[in-house]
Amino acid sequence: MFLEQYQIDALFKNASGSPWVGQVHCLECYRECVPFIASDRKYIVQFITPYFFQGSEFYKDMLFPMKNGDYFIPKSAHRLTDISVVNESSGNLSMLDPLSETELRSFAEGLCRSYIQFVEEYLHINQFFSRFVNDKMADFCNQIIVKNFSDYTDKFSIEVFENLAPPNYGFQIHQK
Repeated sequence: MFLEQYQIDALFKNASGSPWVGQVHCLECYRECVPFIASDRKYIVQFITPYFFQGSEFYKDMLFPMKNGDYFIPKSAHRLTDISVVNESSGNLSMLDPLSETELRSFAEGLCRSYIQFVEEYLHINQFFSRFVNDKMADFCNQIIVKNFSDYTDKFSIEVFENLAPPNYGFQIHQK
């Protein structure tokens, strides 16, 4: 995906400090995002309406294979997610680069707060799924989400769908 400079400016116009997390914004039809800054780098978490509801997939394509060969059937109100780095000079959104230990802490805080921001805006949408290119990325996100979610346990709990077959990854945030 590509962002125009005016979109980048608008998404991050109220940014102050690092980590910083913005509001939920519409990027295009069926695609919303929460921008965040971590270690002075700009990121966006995209929340994508499942392609089945966009009319471009069959129902079975919306299901997630499980490790035992069965299928996980998500709620209709779920989102596919993608985490991208914003390249300000080109407007391109790119995959995550390796992070230092310091960058990782800031990134983890910003990422968790982004999911919380989305759930607080849309309480009925609380299931999130990603199809990563490799298992290491799924493990990385699982560790970040679960480890850093402890800051929000007074209002929310998290359930990781551990039986999804790789490269699929998913979790659900429950409001207490």
